[in-house]
Amino acid sequence: RLDGTVVADAVVVVGAKAVDTDAVVAVVAVVAVVVVAVAAVEDVAEDVAEDIAEDVAEDGEEMQAQMVQ
Repeated sequence: RLDGTVVADAVVVVGAKAVDTDAVVAVVAVVAVVVVAVAAVEDVAEDVAEDIAEDVAEDGEEMQAQMVQ
């Protein structure tokens, strides 16, 4: 996954070469939004995966407990 600081550094380098600062600001803003959005989606996906794993583990324990009885 792209680290936000790496992307920001790359954009700053490109920005230093560009003449149109407004365009650079717009690009930086878009990149920042994308980086934040990707990070948020990944965090949610990890949480969901953990929840599912916990549910499966709990269901498995319940089934084993029922079999023993």
